[in-house]
Amino acid sequence: MLHLAWIIPLLPYTACAVLVFFGRALRERWGEKVGWIGVAGIAATIPFSLGCLVQLIGGAAAVDVVVPWGHVGHAAIQVGYAVDPLTAVMLCMVSIVATCIQTYSLGYMHGDARFERFFAYLSLFCGSMFLICLSNNFLMLYAGWELVGLCSYLLIGFWFERQSAANAAKKAFITTRVGDVGFAIGILILFGYAPSLLFADVF
Repeated sequence: MLHLAWIIPLLPYTACAVLVFFGRALRERWGEKVGWIGVAGIAATIPFSLGCLVQLIGGAAAVDVVVPWGHVGHAAIQVGYAVDPLTAVMLCMVSIVATCIQTYSLGYMHGDARFERFFAYLSLFCGSMFLICLSNNFLMLYAGWELVGLCSYLLIGFWFERQSAANAAKKAFITTRVGDVGFAIGILILFGYAPSLLFADVF
């Protein structure tokens, strides 16, 4: 199960893609049952997350998979994923809590005109959280962080017709962008010293 951990973020990302491209048509056919696509996408991650945790508790070695991605000058850019005990605990927490949130949202969003869009955003948010948990390098960590920031903006400002929601979304967007600049500068400095973006190399 540890070597299948890369599937975990793909499940909510797949649910997001289905809802983005086919959500409106599916809602016309199924009504608000379309929200269960988002719930299923995140609930399906629970067996994988628990499986990773059980294996590690049982004495399995942590997994760290590295894949070459590109080059900057003479330095190789590598990406991948890692699953250790802390990662497994975080995966379980995100899986279970996010499933509860999405299930609750079925009732909370009842009757909303953009029902399927909300679950697409929520699925993208969950997948990005998993990406952060599984990353073994700063490049994927930064990508996950950016996607979580985007989802925060989309979800906070979901009811953009309300001025308060629109203002709150703008505040969240500006705040996270300021943090992103510092994050990116820090990554570039670390890469200049290492030169690698893998946690194992940098640390």
